[in-house]
Amino acid sequence: MYNKAKIKGLIALGLLALVGFVSMIGYTLGSQLTLHQATQQAEKNATSILEEKAQAEAAKTLTPELVKDFLIQYYTKAKLGENNNRIKSFMTDAAYSEELTKQELAVNQVNKEFIVDYIYEDATIFINSKDKEVIVEVSYNVTYLSEITGGQQYKNTQLEKATVKLSYSEVSEKLLVNHIQTWKIGLSDMADGGENFLKQQGLSGSDSSTPVPSNEIEATDTQ
Repeated sequence: MYNKAKIKGLIALGLLALVGFVSMIGYTLGSQLTLHQATQQAEKNATSILEEKAQAEAAKTLTPELVKDFLIQYYTKAKLGENNNRIKSFMTDAAYSEELTKQELAVNQVNKEFIVDYIYEDATIFINSKDKEVIVEVSYNVTYLSEITGGQQYKNTQLEKATVKLSYSEVSEKLLVNHIQTWKIGLSDMADGGENFLKQQGLSGSDSSTPVPSNEIEATDTQ
């Protein structure tokens, strides 16, 4: 009887020890799993913070991509004013208001129904990061409509070039277009390929040094 009781006691102690060991293993594994999950979450949070910071810095950096995104929206429109909602987010309130004023000029209103289907084609971009200014030679397709004669209206689609100066300002940690100046001539169509013009803007293009006559280019508000 004594031996049986002793054996039962030993078995009970063994079971208790086994339960304790299993519990300890479970606790250790659980702690490691919790630590691993916490580490993964911390790494995920850190990555998210870094991405947000990178995006914030990118929004304040004047890059060709930022300029191109605006140009695509600005030079792609069914007709004058059709793209206003799309360009608004790229511009300061002052620049957007100025754009709307330009659109209301008589010459632009007259042309509105006869110059349609603007489609952005390409751009050569020169960036002055210090002054937050950009000079662009932009190419875009546009369709000219004739007046209706004898029930017919003719279309003529052609590639146009323009030189554009964009001035940027930082607003709420974002770079926005604050002023637009346009010349109805491409840099490549200027006497020296636009080299002198670019130098006047604090930029450089080709190695040519032939000056651009002061009367060769003239800023315009026509769209």
